[in-house]
Amino acid sequence: MDSKAVKSAFAEAGIKVRVKTIQKARGITFRVCRLGEIPHDKELSISIAARLGLVDCFGNLGGNFNAAYEMYARTSI
Repeated sequence: MDSKAVKSAFAEAGIKVRVKTIQKARGITFRVCRLGEIPHDKELSISIAARLGLVDCFGNLGGNFNAAYEMYARTSI
């Protein structure tokens, strides 16, 4: 899994994002931001992350939101 795969999955759903990859000892975290600071449709963005097998900070499928336009999701460990 890399940032291109995450960006592509969001693009397939018609969502333009920029993705930053953050390497950590416990896997890879992706910072997914909507272009233009447009708010995420949280349900849709979580479903896309879940479909990719990404998880939130508790290990549940999906991701966490830091701001309306910023989501973090990571690879499961």
